[in-house]
Amino acid sequence: MGFGDSTPLAPRERSHEGGSVAKMLPAIDDPNEGLPHNLPRLTPLRQDASISVRVLDGRYRVAARGRQSRWEDAVDQLPRRIEVDVEGWPNVIEVRGNVVQLPPVVLRLAEVIELQSPAHGSVVDLSDTQFSWSTVPQAVRYQVQMMHTTEGPSPMTDFFLTVRVPEPRFRLRDLTAAQQELAHSNWIPGRTGGWRVDAYDAADRRVGRSLAENHFLIARGYTPAAKKS
Repeated sequence: MGFGDSTPLAPRERSHEGGSVAKMLPAIDDPNEGLPHNLPRLTPLRQDASISVRVLDGRYRVAARGRQSRWEDAVDQLPRRIEVDVEGWPNVIEVRGNVVQLPPVVLRLAEVIELQSPAHGSVVDLSDTQFSWSTVPQAVRYQVQMMHTTEGPSPMTDFFLTVRVPEPRFRLRDLTAAQQELAHSNWIPGRTGGWRVDAYDAADRRVGRSLAENHFLIARGYTPAAKKS
């Protein structure tokens, strides 16, 4: 994970002729003047200690997002399990003396969620299929993403619905009427459907995730009760 792309807040804005708006930034010919090297795009963060980053004086918005990593093929699942917590980080900081102190981050591994039913590669009748997966002890809710894929003329995956459920199982009839309608119109016979699951704890941190999607062939779609005669 890195720290980068911090954006100085404009102290004020000035209107120009024609109605455009320009942000007032420090009048510096070389924004890297006086620094030992150019402003960092990425700076390694530590899990056990804070670090210092050289930046220009000013007021900045801070956002932590994304990560970069390289792993051998034998452990390619590990990066997908790494979760980065930056609790306690400020949203806005004031830099004086060209140095900002960044707090440590917390790294943890999310549990691996095993998708159980419908199994990958199965042929399903969605009229009464139960979706189920392994339990994550700390989870208070699960987030299920549903998708379908098309083969041609260009392969495409469409994530058409995300649902939240409290238990590691559900049937389509347990969803809201609007969600059932989306399942009905997207998971049609002959299509390849798919799903994956993330788990979240009471602090809304992701504590589990499925590392792969399960895909299935739809033999019979789902029809909401309101549409059944």
